Amino acid sequence: MKHCLVPKNAYGNDSIHVQFSDSVTPAGAATLRIGTTSAAAVILQAGDAGPQPQGWGWADNGWNVAGSNIYFTASGTHTVRIQQREDGAYVDQIVLSPDTWISASPGSRQNDTKVFPAKDGSTAILR
Repeated sequence: MKHCLVPKNAYGNDSIHVQFSDSVTPAGAATLRIGTTSAAAVILQAGDAGPQPQGWGWADNGWNVAGSNIYFTASGTHTVRIQQREDGAYVDQIVLSPDTWISASPGSRQNDTKVFPAKDGSTAILR
């Protein structure tokens, strides 16, 4: 899971929480679920020694390392809930990929310009 965030170029507003309807650990236990206090923290800064966020950038749920994989109980439709951790972070795109982006980012953490069209032709629903 990779996210494109607009951090307003500050450490204090560079992250979000992400929860899922049916995410599980590799052993099958519920985790990162909507309606719980468990969530994947997605932070644009690349660890405590990373550069100050600048412009649009891609991030995942890792800190100083690549983020952990997120698993689901079954294939098909999943609900994703995104909450701001601080004022100022914006989510532009979410890329869920079991193959292409599982071990690499779709773009830079800073000043990136990549935009990906929906592959299934659907339109995002924002609430």
